Amino acid sequence: MKAIRRFMCIVFCSILSLFCLPCAIAHADDIMTAEAEIPVSCLSTDDPEGHIYQIMIEPVNADSPYPRSDTLQISESGNGKFQIDITEPGTYSYIIYEKAGADDKVSYDSNIYHVTLTVENIGQDKLAYAVTAYRNDETDKAHRLEFRDVVMSDEVTTTVTVSTTPAVTTAASTAVTSAAVTSAKNSGGLSAVYENIGSIMTGDSTPVKLFITLIGTAAAVGGAMLLLKKKDNEG
Repeated sequence: MKAIRRFMCIVFCSILSLFCLPCAIAHADDIMTAEAEIPVSCLSTDDPEGHIYQIMIEPVNADSPYPRSDTLQISESGNGKFQIDITEPGTYSYIIYEKAGADDKVSYDSNIYHVTLTVENIGQDKLAYAVTAYRNDETDKAHRLEFRDVVMSDEVTTTVTVSTTPAVTTAASTAVTSAAVTSAKNSGGLSAVYENIGSIMTGDSTPVKLFITLIGTAAAVGGAMLLLKKKDNEG
């Protein structure tokens, strides 16, 4: 008799559990999850080889739910988003920044965004959230989370320094020694020496040929006058 009662009790508990289990499952489904998204934009760097940004997110305190991934790999001129699953109302804080790489040619963005997720229960176990962000210590809200890296060009401008030696103009003068003049006189070439002086000496504009012509003409006229005077005296 006791065995029959024990068996009936087990059957009754089993049937009762079948009614309680769906109620527990339904209660679990009533807990809504807000899938918060924080968008990030990475601007162009004009890198011919392409540039990849590594954007990080960190919860500020232990109460802030951890994101699905703490790192975004975003190509230049690309967009990405951090996704955070939130199951209850509250105010949650994060910082978002770029992890600097080791490339010496790249100047990495050093901005840090302070992001706040405000989550509220809007009724019927539904959650809604709002995102606010501030860049560094600024007091004005950031309209978007943007990062810009600067990639320096491989082209090196080579400056060629030409050493210019100032041209030194030397006034070359030809010295005619008295010995050369004497030699020219003895050989009947004095006029040739004068011609050399007139053509070589720079800056000497004396009309040597004209002087020689005038002297010769004067000598000829003087000689003619002497001959005429001699004839007159003889007559």
